[in-house]
Amino acid sequence: MPYQYVREPLKAEEADRLANACQGTKEKLIVWTLIDTGLRVSELCSLSPDNILWQQRSLRINGKGGPYGKKSKKRIVPMSKRVQALLEPYFTLQDKWFSGERQVQKTVKKIANRAQITKTVTPHVLRHTFATLALQKGISLAAVQKMLIHDQSRPGRRAAAQAPLEPPAAAPDLPEYLRRKRRPDLPELSELQTVRHYTRLSQRNFSIDTHFYPLGS
Repeated sequence: MPYQYVREPLKAEEADRLANACQGTKEKLIVWTLIDTGLRVSELCSLSPDNILWQQRSLRINGKGGPYGKKSKKRIVPMSKRVQALLEPYFTLQDKWFSGERQVQKTVKKIANRAQITKTVTPHVLRHTFATLALQKGISLAAVQKMLIHDQSRPGRRAAAQAPLEPPAAAPDLPEYLRRKRRPDLPELSELQTVRHYTRLSQRNFSIDTHFYPLGS
């Protein structure tokens, strides 16, 4: 299988610096929404009031893939408090997103330079950052996958999921019997189960929009 290069996600401290470096509402709308929801840049630029579930504090996203063609997969993504506080007044006055994909990419790069982050920062890196920080906060891997809606039907991803895992470079002497040979088979979760899981964590004050993000709570 050809090698696929994956850029390194931001650490919690770097994500904080990026969020705090935003100037103005539009920059916050772009960066905070990407970090706190893990949306693809195309999904971000397609947001409209129809995507917002205000009472559930969630976004209903039409994602890539699915049996009926492009953008036929739907998923529910919880909103953090700070993202809801930005989206609610914005979509009260507007009915579509304010910038295209290319402009979002340029904005993210500009803010990363302002925050003096040496890593390459793109909207897709922020998607990986969302997943990493969510796992660190205790959200289950199955729930994170459901929020990101990885398309497991694609041959490349199915092969990647079944490929043997190499031990981390920091532990080259890990005994053979402790090394995982295959990725575990994870249960499928419905959208309702994902929202309920996130709600339970929120009720315990254990959501991803706290602790890491001083502006988010």
